[in-house]
Amino acid sequence: MNRFPSFPIVVQQTTLLISCCITRYMTSMRDKFAEYVRNLQDTIVTALQKLDPGAPPFLRDHWERPEGGYGISSVFSVPFSPTPATTILEKAGVNISVIHGSLPPAAVKQMRADHASLPYDPDSQESLPFFAAGISLVIHPRNPHAPTVHANYRYFEVTDPAD
Repeated sequence: MNRFPSFPIVVQQTTLLISCCITRYMTSMRDKFAEYVRNLQDTIVTALQKLDPGAPPFLRDHWERPEGGYGISSVFSVPFSPTPATTILEKAGVNISVIHGSLPPAAVKQMRADHASLPYDPDSQESLPFFAAGISLVIHPRNPHAPTVHANYRYFEVTDPAD
C-alpha cells in the first residue's frame, strides 16, 4: 500500500496553496481595508444584538454612490412607547462606507498643507484619484450614566493620476 499521495494530487494541492498565498499577499490595501470594515461592522452589530436578544434588530440599508462606491448603514432605534422601554440601547448606528472618485484641486491643495508628499503639480489644476473606506459608530445606551460611544476609523488613499 502506497502511503504517499499520487503526483497529480500533490501538484493540485501545491497549486492551490500557491494561489492562496499569491491572492493573500497581492490583494491591495484598499481591498483588505474594505473587507475589514465590512467584517468589523458585522462583528459589532452581532455583539450588540447578543447583549439584548429581546430588542428589535438592527435595520440594514445598502446604498450606492453614483460617483463610485457604496455604504451599508446599520441602525438601531426603539420606537416610541408610552411605557418605559427596557432595552439596553436607546439608539445606535454602525455604518460603513467604501468610496472612490476624484479629489478636486482645492481639496488637494488643502491636503498638501499637511502632506507635502502628495503627487501633485499645483500648476496643473488636475484632480487626483482617491479611495476612502471607514466605519462610524454612534451608540447611545438607555442608561444616562453609561457613556455614549462616538468613533470613526478611516483609510484614505490618494494616488498619482499616471498610475
